[in-house]
Amino acid sequence: MGHPGRRDRGQPAAAPPPGRRPPGPGRLPPPADRRDDRQPALAHPLRRHPGRHRRHREDHPHVHGRHPRRHRLPGIQHPAGKAVTGTGNGQRPPPLPVRPRPRQGETADSYLRRLAAANHLRFSYLRRYLATPRGSYGPIDAAELAVLAGRKPHAILRAFPELGPAALRQTGTGRRYTREDIQHAYAAKQQRYAVIRRDSDAGMSERTIERKHHVGRRTIIKALDSPDPPARKKIHREPAALNGLHPQIDAMIDADPAIATATIWQRLADDHSTTVAYPTLRAYVVSRRAAQAPDKID
Repeated sequence: MGHPGRRDRGQPAAAPPPGRRPPGPGRLPPPADRRDDRQPALAHPLRRHPGRHRRHREDHPHVHGRHPRRHRLPGIQHPAGKAVTGTGNGQRPPPLPVRPRPRQGETADSYLRRLAAANHLRFSYLRRYLATPRGSYGPIDAAELAVLAGRKPHAILRAFPELGPAALRQTGTGRRYTREDIQHAYAAKQQRYAVIRRDSDAGMSERTIERKHHVGRRTIIKALDSPDPPARKKIHREPAALNGLHPQIDAMIDADPAIATATIWQRLADDHSTTVAYPTLRAYVVSRRAAQAPDKID
């Protein structure tokens, strides 16, 4: 009887245990990136170009250049300066392929720029698509933005409070009066002037009128001079949103006097990364053209 670790002559070799690779020439060759010769790997037969990673079917249309339907939202294929229309069937588009997360303290305008850049879209193209109404230059629709960003509407409103209803926005300290408020104040002042004139005709002194109606001497003098209060003064203020943009806007108008305001807005949004209110830009363009040629009307 031989040694337990040795085999006797004339006996066949024992089979290797399962799971071990067979030694000798039957071993698999190392990967291509670990070989010394570094031979290029063969191209996949389904690839259109050997060096590209995209696979094309045999019946795939061989169209060179930009794909006509890639990175396009439905219903907004329009020339520059034209209105953007909806899909027409009432269906919302699917979320965009790349959806970055909103950053803390970020504005909706900044997030839209990052969202457009990540999906190879023009900012003005995406901004007008999400406007209310669609295709205009109005405020951003939070529900539509939530659909494209793949998030819930309440998450979008929490990240961007400026997109919420007017009652929930954190407005500044400045007061804004509507046209109805101005008309109501003018009617009340006109009625007060009539009461002051009636008391003055009845023989009441100015000091008594002051204490009775809680007005000053200048108000009494104005009421006695004219029954109608003076018109509200209009204060002309230059819009602060256009600060630093006047040279660019003037250069566009000088290069093309017939350029549309929508085209100027689009160039400012895409080329200069600035979004201004369309009425503000239109008012400046109209005043600029009126100063150059008074006989031309925009």
